[in-house]
Amino acid sequence: MSETCKPDCTPWLAIGLMRPGAPCCHMLLTIATAIKLICEIALLAMLGRFLLGVLIGGKRQDNLAYQALHLMVRPLERLVRALTPSVVVDRHIGHVTAALLIGLWVFALLWKVDLCRQIGVQQCL
Repeated sequence: MSETCKPDCTPWLAIGLMRPGAPCCHMLLTIATAIKLICEIALLAMLGRFLLGVLIGGKRQDNLAYQALHLMVRPLERLVRALTPSVVVDRHIGHVTAALLIGLWVFALLWKVDLCRQIGVQQCL
């Protein structure tokens, strides 16, 4: 670990996700990268489902690829539906899910860039 890497790891130590003296920056970098990757996969699945639905039209429920993409996105949409108030119409849940995923992706990206600046870009490659 580089000497310039000194983030505050107290919250991670308090909830038991880290041992005292563990390399905090590298663990946090792994978490930020994982969050970013999950958001990217979910956003690409949503985009693929949308584009496939536009191309196929009314027969989308019979298409195996559409069903696979829908299966990947459905848990996220159910979570967003459970978290949003009932005034949010069901047809807007996809838009809200995409907006939240984009926001989470930007957060993870900025967090990863900050960590890479702390430990050095060479260790982030």
